[in-house]
Amino acid sequence: MIADSESPTDNTYTLINACIQKVATGPEYSKDIAFEEARDTMRLILGRRVDPVQAAVYLIALRMKRETDDENLGSLQAILDVRPWIPARRWPTFGPARSTKAIAGK
Repeated sequence: MIADSESPTDNTYTLINACIQKVATGPEYSKDIAFEEARDTMRLILGRRVDPVQAAVYLIALRMKRETDDENLGSLQAILDVRPWIPARRWPTFGPARSTKAIAGK
């Protein structure tokens, strides 16, 4: 697993390049990646430890090949690891409150 405090190393480039090679080889040859690979790669991307072009290639290729559940769950886990809790805010309303009758035109 990739630690948050890691700086870019050969392992970083090896992981992102390996994942890009798996998912960006065309519709017939692309391979799925494991939960751990997806999680670690997304952590690198969110931590800004990979080149933005590599991040874009990875994300676009992943989308084009159609993500698997493991890939989506791994990416989600990385997002939750970076920001596990987001406070809910009450957004301001603009204008008077409307009832459902007013919206429906009744």
